[in-house]
Amino acid sequence: MFKQPSLELIDRLDQVSNQLGVLKRHYNSYIRIIERTIEPPATTIASLSNSQIVTKSSQASLSDSKPLVTEQASLLGVSLSSAARVRFERLKDMINLYALSEVKDYLHQKDSLTQMVSPSKLSVYKDSR
Repeated sequence: MFKQPSLELIDRLDQVSNQLGVLKRHYNSYIRIIERTIEPPATTIASLSNSQIVTKSSQASLSDSKPLVTEQASLLGVSLSSAARVRFERLKDMINLYALSEVKDYLHQKDSLTQMVSPSKLSVYKDSR
C-alpha cells in the first residue's frame, strides 16, 4: 500500500483508448452512411436546373435520341424496397446496441481506471520516463 505503484500499463491503456476512439468514429460513420442511404435526397432548384429531368408535359416535345430521366424516378434517388429499408434500420440499431454501447462501456472503464491513479503519481511516472 505504501509502495510506489507500477504504472507501466498506462501507456498501453492510452493506446487501447485511442483505438477505441477510432472504432467509435468508424461505427458512427457507418450509422451516418445508413441514414444517408435511407433518406430520400433533397431536391433543390439548382439540382433540377442542371439535370436532364423531364416532366410528363415536356417529355412529348423532346426527341427520343437521348435517354431521359423522369421526374418521379429522379426524386426517389436509389430505389429501396421497404424490406431493404427495414434491414438498414435494423443494422443501424444493432450497431448502436452492440458495437457502440460496448465501445462506450470500455471507454467508461478506461476512464474509471485512469481516475483511480492520482495526478501526482502520474506526474512522477511521466517525469521518470
